[in-house]
Amino acid sequence: MPVPNIMHQSWKSCRPTPRHRMWQQHCQRLNPAWDAWQWTDAGNDDIIAREFPSFVQLFQQYDMKIKRIDAVRLFYLFLFGGIYIDLDFLCLRPFEALALPVAHASIGFKNRANPGENCSCASRRPAALRYRSGCGTCMPRGRTRLLQVEMVPNAFVAAPPRHPFVAFAIHRLNASRDRMFKNREHPSAATGPVFLTSSVAEWHALKLGGLHAYNYPIVYNSRFGTKHWCSWSSNFPEKLNIKVARAEFERCAAHRLDAVFTSFWTSSWVKPLAEEHALKVMRINSSLKTQRLLPI
Repeated sequence: MPVPNIMHQSWKSCRPTPRHRMWQQHCQRLNPAWDAWQWTDAGNDDIIAREFPSFVQLFQQYDMKIKRIDAVRLFYLFLFGGIYIDLDFLCLRPFEALALPVAHASIGFKNRANPGENCSCASRRPAALRYRSGCGTCMPRGRTRLLQVEMVPNAFVAAPPRHPFVAFAIHRLNASRDRMFKNREHPSAATGPVFLTSSVAEWHALKLGGLHAYNYPIVYNSRFGTKHWCSWSSNFPEKLNIKVARAEFERCAAHRLDAVFTSFWTSSWVKPLAEEHALKVMRINSSLKTQRLLPI
């Protein structure tokens, strides 16, 4: 079954920030044959309640909103299929340049391939792109690269409906709910890049097939925190003139000849997470203060 022409994205409401909306509209402009579905927090709750009631309790137990946002994208793909991309992705070329393989789920590696690394499909390169590095689009024969804990970000995933890898990842969510990363509970380990990387590694070890990986730099071509102009969000302030923005998009596409996307890594979930943590600390401190005031 092919990947249907649906682009999934998610935001807390129907109105992303002007900057995110600008990137979103550019992707829609490059992919007029694709339906653009923007999910909201309310829509996310609704799809779980209606279509996956056995997971309602898990979603209610998540202690961070970002865990629900990360997890629910797997359910979009399982139910409807399509491509999920974060709102801070900029499309440099139409999705057809990916040459999405039929009956496969697809993910992307964020780091450059090692020189001379063996790949199982090194000759498979979409004709629409010119590659300067890596070995086209493939899964590595060994697990070396997959052992890097955040090798597979969850900002891009594509799949046909009801793909077994997506189902496999969904059924790992319960076990990973409170998983530790960097010596603390962390959304990356529960539902984010660490979770997806470990899911890919386990699937690959089981030799189940049907999973396609795009090498650096096709999907991810900038590392988090880098200040390259083509992936630095401050180059696109909220009030940037749309004509200027489009010129920058074209310049970026001309520079990144070997990429279909670039990501600006805006990490819009970090501030809400810090606020959630501050509220949690306040509640704990308030509880401790109340306990001290209680008579013995």
